[in-house]
Amino acid sequence: MEKVYFLQGLGCANCAGKIETAVKKLDGVLAASVNFMTTTLKLSVRDGYSGDISAAVEKVVHKYEPEIVVMDKSEKEPQTDSHGHAHGDESGKGQIIQLIAGAVVFGAGILFTRLYELNIYLELGIFLVSYIILGRGVVLKALKNITKGQIFDENFLMSVATIGAFAIGDFPEAVAVMLFYQVGEYFQSAAVRRSKKSIADLMDIRPDSATVKRGGKLVKEAPETIAIGDIIVVKPGEKIPLDGESTVAKIIDLVENASSKKAPTENFITTFSRYYTPVVVGLAALLAVIPPLFFGGVWSEWINRGLIFLVISCPCALVISIPLGFFGGIGSASKKGVLVKGSNYLEALNNLDIVVFDKTGTLTKVVFKVTGIFPANGFAKQELLECAANAEALSNHPIALSILKAYEKPIDKETLTDYSEISGHGIRVIVGRKTVLAGNEKLMKMYDIAYVESTGAGTKVYVAVDNQFAGCIVIADEIKEDSKNAILGLKQRGVRKAVMLTGDNVQIGGAVANELRLDEVYAQLLPDQKVEKVEMFDGQKRSKGKLAFVGDGINDAPVLARADAGIAMGGLGSDAAIEAADVVLMTDEPSKLLDAIDIAKFTKRIVWQNIAFALGVKGIFLLLGAFGIATMWEAVFADVGVSVIAILNAMRVLKR
Repeated sequence: MEKVYFLQGLGCANCAGKIETAVKKLDGVLAASVNFMTTTLKLSVRDGYSGDISAAVEKVVHKYEPEIVVMDKSEKEPQTDSHGHAHGDESGKGQIIQLIAGAVVFGAGILFTRLYELNIYLELGIFLVSYIILGRGVVLKALKNITKGQIFDENFLMSVATIGAFAIGDFPEAVAVMLFYQVGEYFQSAAVRRSKKSIADLMDIRPDSATVKRGGKLVKEAPETIAIGDIIVVKPGEKIPLDGESTVAKIIDLVENASSKKAPTENFITTFSRYYTPVVVGLAALLAVIPPLFFGGVWSEWINRGLIFLVISCPCALVISIPLGFFGGIGSASKKGVLVKGSNYLEALNNLDIVVFDKTGTLTKVVFKVTGIFPANGFAKQELLECAANAEALSNHPIALSILKAYEKPIDKETLTDYSEISGHGIRVIVGRKTVLAGNEKLMKMYDIAYVESTGAGTKVYVAVDNQFAGCIVIADEIKEDSKNAILGLKQRGVRKAVMLTGDNVQIGGAVANELRLDEVYAQLLPDQKVEKVEMFDGQKRSKGKLAFVGDGINDAPVLARADAGIAMGGLGSDAAIEAADVVLMTDEPSKLLDAIDIAKFTKRIVWQNIAFALGVKGIFLLLGAFGIATMWEAVFADVGVSVIAILNAMRVLKR
């Protein structure tokens, strides 16, 4: 059983990680993931678990964030936060007012101390007022967390550093640290708000339509026009148009939940920050105590160094900018018409080694046209076409539609009985008193029909009437305009091998493969044989290389699920294929895969830039702080400055 909770008011990335870790340890929980960007908690509960999991989750959440409102997604939707907690302020107005008020008092204190000789207590009073405006929430939260045994977080670091600065007389520095910390928090919140907003306008999505039975005819209508009592027809592979959930809602849900599937880089940062903070707090304490205790140093000087060390060490830049980068990458891809269901799949697109394509509907248009009618055994062309049209009359397959279009006459469906579709072979139906077979060579062989193999280029539909071969109809399918560019682009982006799998015959597959310059092609495959081929190629990929399968049909769902990255064509593709896929190309253009790869590579570059920049700058300033070279002002830049720069850098992904 899966449960999803809204964590209304969650604004601390570090706390989100702690909540996730704690919930995973709850009895009955098999897996749990906190999505900081969408403030949701998703967990899997063991079947048969009888405890109150909601109460247990709420207890864990309130242990780390007492102000958070925990709501079961299945019961109600989140409302606007009204308890005044800065992290839950959806508009950011509360943060802005707090910053302006605190900054004005702080500026006045700096001005007065420069212009006048203020009494020490008056100076303390002015800066203390500014500090209370800016930092009271941080200090109170640190105290609450300490009472619950949760010590090592950014609230604790900021509180100790700033209160310590007040204690040694560095009033302006103490307020400055809290002011710039809150500026960084505002940028963080603004970045998250902007990322969330990008989900709402992912792309211009085509409206769904419903096939409605009107007076014996089937017509297409908008779902909102359907009335109670109307009969809708849902053909195989089609979306249910009136299931209460729109395409837009489904896409938003996919993207919002994508961040729950974390990339290896995100998992590394989560683990790193868990051990990093306690270590640097310990080092700061040793730096403040050991030299004056054993080597006769001045206590105030070394305490100041320890406080500077604490300010520099805060891991906010890493904790927020890394998931924000991946979330931005997923949002950016969505704007391009590519849905990526997890940052782990986005990272996998960086390392594609082998890409396997289905043919029909993926590399070709599925715009079929009858190009040849070749009767046999005394059948006339029109008679052959009529038999084929009767056999295909109840099918929704593009090949069937092309035959019906070529026939151009109405079909009396009352004469059709005992209709059956044989997967991977074709159709058997009784027309009046005649048994008609229409399909590929496998169908002819299944019923021991002596047929003449056609050499024409295209898809062949062999027809037999009462076990006598009636002839062959050849149907051509056009290659998509951008398929060739897609294959070429994959090669330019480091893909070693591009392969095509098809159920069509060798001639058709070979012709398409030659035109697109594919490395390999395998034809006349059944759905289970496609899975076997994908498993074969999976064993051939390079170390750390990934295999992707691109398909669109309901028969492709097993192969999509088997690949490292299953990529489905969303416009024409079946619901089953889209559900099984890890990446969905909404426009049915193979070249969209190139956009996805480019965004994935750009995202990875941004993420590693942030990692290198944050760790590099902090490492340098930690050394400078330890040796007394860096002041509290430099410490503020090393913390807040690095955080803001890393967040702004991560937001570049959304602009791509």
